[in-house]
Amino acid sequence: MSSQSQQITTVDGIPLKVSLRRAERAKKIKAFLLISPTFLFILIAFIIPIATMLLRSIEIPEVNQLMPKTVASLETWDGTGLPDEPVYAALAEELPKLKKERTLGKVALRLNYETSGMRSLLRKTASVLSKKKRKKHASLTALATQYKKADTETSKEPTDVSKKAVESADVKQAPQDKEKDVSQKIDKTKEDDKKSFKDKIIKINKRWGDRETWAVIKRLGKGYSFTYYLSTFDLEYDVDGRVIKQPETQRVHVFIWIRTLWVSLLVTISCLLMGYPVSYLLSTLPLRISNLLMICVLLPFWTSLLVRITSWIVLLQKEGVVNDILVWIGLVADENRIRMIYNMTGTIVAMSQILLPFMILPLYSVMKTIDPSYVRAARNLGANPFRAFRQVYLPQTAPGIGAGGILVFILAIGYYITPALVGGASGMLIGNFIALHMQKTLNWGLAAAMGAVLLAAVLAIYWLYNRLVGIENMKLG
Repeated sequence: MSSQSQQITTVDGIPLKVSLRRAERAKKIKAFLLISPTFLFILIAFIIPIATMLLRSIEIPEVNQLMPKTVASLETWDGTGLPDEPVYAALAEELPKLKKERTLGKVALRLNYETSGMRSLLRKTASVLSKKKRKKHASLTALATQYKKADTETSKEPTDVSKKAVESADVKQAPQDKEKDVSQKIDKTKEDDKKSFKDKIIKINKRWGDRETWAVIKRLGKGYSFTYYLSTFDLEYDVDGRVIKQPETQRVHVFIWIRTLWVSLLVTISCLLMGYPVSYLLSTLPLRISNLLMICVLLPFWTSLLVRITSWIVLLQKEGVVNDILVWIGLVADENRIRMIYNMTGTIVAMSQILLPFMILPLYSVMKTIDPSYVRAARNLGANPFRAFRQVYLPQTAPGIGAGGILVFILAIGYYITPALVGGASGMLIGNFIALHMQKTLNWGLAAAMGAVLLAAVLAIYWLYNRLVGIENMKLG
């Protein structure tokens, strides 16, 4: 037997290749089982919520699900003029039904998010249509009863022949006339029902004769729309489907986005200005002293965030410690105390103090690895202290500056609790508006759209940092 035809086998007679494949497969299965808890955690805590948020930001199911006949009738409407009679007939049929089933509020609320006044329009129209429907039903029931009674009287045969001969006209004619009169009333009621629903509904409220009202219902009836994303940037669709700016009195979100970016940038710069010298001291002082200072840096992590924010409220209020010191040293008059809380000043101060350790730790980890002999060599070669710092030391700390800067900026851009407690109305950021739409206005779709835009902004910042600096140059320790 040639050597090529021989197979290497294991002790139990299994070919070596098969045994190796089985062992490799077992290792992969074992590795997957080891990482499966982490994978499930990421899936449940991150991927599924983010996917749900993205779906919620474009999904508008209320109109499509609760008003299917009206939406289906509007598919043939080209958007010019007013819809045809079947659309109004479908609306007249569905609104009373929604009111009876107590689901009208969902549709009315969603349409009201899109166009102000739609909630009252739908509620009033549904009430009038329901009232007319009940009145018509009661009238038809009464007429049917009268018709049945008249028909019964007509079918009766008289028992007294002499009386029949004398009163034959009265006995026979009166029930027949009554039956005929009731039948005519029923026919008239049916003819009234066949009259134009369009005229009836427009008579209830003139807004049903407005093309914009129907354009909103048709657009939201599709089930999916980017209207939430447009609202995030103070934009909206007009009656023809073009993207336009919202009325000036309703534009607030763009200003809040700009304020959020500006505050995040200020907080990042202030943390860098305060954290850089602290990190330098930590990296150059003797180990015994630097360890003590490091404990002071890490101490805020061991204290509740709510306690720290409350402490800043006590320090910065008009009758607080900071103002008392300024009055005591004579920099500020007692009647002119500085307002430093419930405004942008309080937001920046509190956020800078809370996020400062996130700037110090990356800087310290980079500075600790820099050899001080480089700066001494630059000084020996004739460079003054500033030039030696700028050209030799500062470039070597760039990875720490980048890591701390992007970390602080990303944390600041999504901050919520600190601006909510110390910022007041003028210190609210985009995170506060997301919470506002989630908790107060219950416009979860708009809150989801804002969250998606915030996520996209963070990813864009990360991408920009990677292009300019390189993520491989980021050092956190």
